[in-house]
Amino acid sequence: MRALELFLTGLIDYAGLFPPAKLDLNTAFSNYIEYLGGKDSYILSRFICPSGKLKEFYETKGELKEKFDNVDTDKWISFSVLPVGGNNHKEFVSSFTEDLKTCDNFINYASEKIVIDVFEVKLPEELLTKHGLNPLKNFYSEITVMLNDTGFYNSRIFFELPSGKIDIAEIVAGSMAENNQKLTNLGLKFRTGGISADAFPTVEDTAKIIKYCRDFKIPFKATAGLHHPVRHFDKSVNTFMHGFFNIFGAGILAHKHSLSLKEITEIVKDENKESFKFTEDLFLWRDIETDCDSLAKAREELMLSFGSCSFDEPRQDIKEMGYEI
Repeated sequence: MRALELFLTGLIDYAGLFPPAKLDLNTAFSNYIEYLGGKDSYILSRFICPSGKLKEFYETKGELKEKFDNVDTDKWISFSVLPVGGNNHKEFVSSFTEDLKTCDNFINYASEKIVIDVFEVKLPEELLTKHGLNPLKNFYSEITVMLNDTGFYNSRIFFELPSGKIDIAEIVAGSMAENNQKLTNLGLKFRTGGISADAFPTVEDTAKIIKYCRDFKIPFKATAGLHHPVRHFDKSVNTFMHGFFNIFGAGILAHKHSLSLKEITEIVKDENKESFKFTEDLFLWRDIETDCDSLAKAREELMLSFGSCSFDEPRQDIKEMGYEI
């Protein structure tokens, strides 16, 4: 079904290095290369890798480089890199300077098939304790210039709010929107789960983030806890886990129909698999629908992807819902 294919295209970034999988670099990257060559490769997007791990590629005596050179795919091998970051503006800029050098060296070393088109990192805590927007605006401008000057001008950088800072998400999104009008694409990264119950955000907070990204036309990226299509209670973490049909469906429909916070919340919290439907021409949640062109545009420009340490579980769940992928 075309609507399902467009919904899923490039939806999952492979995060095999992270818990609960927590694989070593060789195993995780080998998995990623294998998935790239599989029939479901259209669902796969980037390989998520901390900046410090890139150096391990230099220390494997060419074993990992062979995987680059021998990969049987026409797709780019795309990386989303996690910089070290910092607690304040100065500390962040200093570490980011080194990370960009590492990234540049890595691309030159690895393969002409490599692209680093996304960075994901927490906003410095200090910027969120100062009053006014000027500290954030100045920070965004400097980071954008750094990306441009080092050749990463086509890359997006997704900033994650530190834990407990959901109350200022609207301010952060608004300040990003002002920057994006002048310079480049900044995005907001949202943590949708983890390995314990307290890592999963509430339905209300999740809906707010989606609404803010819609209101300010800010690209959205999620991470953790989205192994399954539809929201459900999970005994292993003793809490409700969010579903990627819910979250990305809510974002896509919110962009199409200017949904209210209440309507977005209803989609995010829906536990009924029958509420989500895909046809050749439409994606629907209950009686709210969007056509394929609008779906594709929202996915490409605004509802980007989510990181998952498993590429198998999401696909298996979709198949168990009766869909062929």
